[in-house]
Amino acid sequence: MNRFKIYASKALFFLLSITILLLICTIFHQINGAKEYLADKIPACLNTAVERYVDSKMGGIYYLAQYEYDPNSKEIGGYETRTARYADTTFTYRSKIVTPAESALRDFQTLLVEIEQSYQDSIQVVFDDLLQKENIYAQSIIGITSSFYTKKNEWSGDTLALKPNYRTAFTNQGVYEDINYYAYIHYSSYTIWHLMHKTLIYILFICCLVIGIFLFWWTRKLKKEIANTTEVKKDGNYYIKDLTYYVNEKRLVLKEKEVKLSPQLHELLLMFLKTDRYRVAKIEIRQKFWPKSIDATSNMTSTINRLNKELKEIDCAYTIISDPKNDEYYIFSELPPASPELQ
Repeated sequence: MNRFKIYASKALFFLLSITILLLICTIFHQINGAKEYLADKIPACLNTAVERYVDSKMGGIYYLAQYEYDPNSKEIGGYETRTARYADTTFTYRSKIVTPAESALRDFQTLLVEIEQSYQDSIQVVFDDLLQKENIYAQSIIGITSSFYTKKNEWSGDTLALKPNYRTAFTNQGVYEDINYYAYIHYSSYTIWHLMHKTLIYILFICCLVIGIFLFWWTRKLKKEIANTTEVKKDGNYYIKDLTYYVNEKRLVLKEKEVKLSPQLHELLLMFLKTDRYRVAKIEIRQKFWPKSIDATSNMTSTINRLNKELKEIDCAYTIISDPKNDEYYIFSELPPASPELQ
């Protein structure tokens, strides 16, 4: 078996595993990035929706309030006690001193909460439009609550019918009390996918696909080579197609025929079986068996012929010949020549 091809297969599998791992990590990273984007944009959209809708209702009154307000008359940010008198009730309350613009916004929010029955529905229309502009495709429900004077608890939809995967809320100060705005959001997986940066994901996916296809082709090719030409080692024994070599017993078995090798032929055969492509340099054989003999080449040729004779006795298709590509090597080949001349 060609060890290089085995190592190459392992390297390809390792590369594919790393690429898949990178792809998975990138997907999770982009999902988290998309969720962080939603967590940043949804509250901002709710605040903007309230401001825009209230501002659209205020008309030019905002400028009138700003024109009539004297910023030097009171300390901005402080609090003062005020008294509200109505036909059937009178009460006092603490009010924060704000700028003319904030005062107008506060007054109109309180007014809209009191008199506009569909206030929350109107906020939802603006809110949904802002979400779509931010590429956030979702279902939403807007809720508005207050509990002192106006006592409002209205929602633009049935919260039990929606399974929200994001909630946000903020509080604005009204004339008498805090007004609470809530948004329940249900966004689909498509929204997350749409918000993700997918260039790197596509690149890694294509890499996985290419490596996977090549590895599949390479593995099938390698399996065919193993089945056709390559030895498989099991429990210390060698299996080459129908030929089996039992190492401990020094027996060569092919179907119903077998021969037992001498210790020298046993060591010689193992030299070939343990190398890639069953290829051994002639000088290695001479140095192993006859390191100091002047007849090393002759002895080597004679020993090779004896091993070939043993193989022939069991009708083995393999034989040892000089490598046609390099005469300094022997090769254990499945294609025996008609009359091999060993040197």
